[in-house]
Amino acid sequence: MIPTAKSFRLSKLIDSSHVWRKEEIMIEFAKLHCTEQAKVISQKAHLTDFACEFLQEGSSEAIDKDSILNAYPLDNIK
Repeated sequence: MIPTAKSFRLSKLIDSSHVWRKEEIMIEFAKLHCTEQAKVISQKAHLTDFACEFLQEGSSEAIDKDSILNAYPLDNIK
């Protein structure tokens, strides 16, 4: 389960192994949600009937999930 912003922040503030700045917490939270969003999109993506007409019969992997999972680099979140 993806944590809420409040629970994520509290878990980081309780973590005594590192002193977390607000910016670091926000960045980590955004990366977590972007990663999870991409996973859900790649799992739920489907082809339109139009796209299915061009697939070879018996093709099981018509959606390139890596293209979804890697579409937005997490390094852009700063």
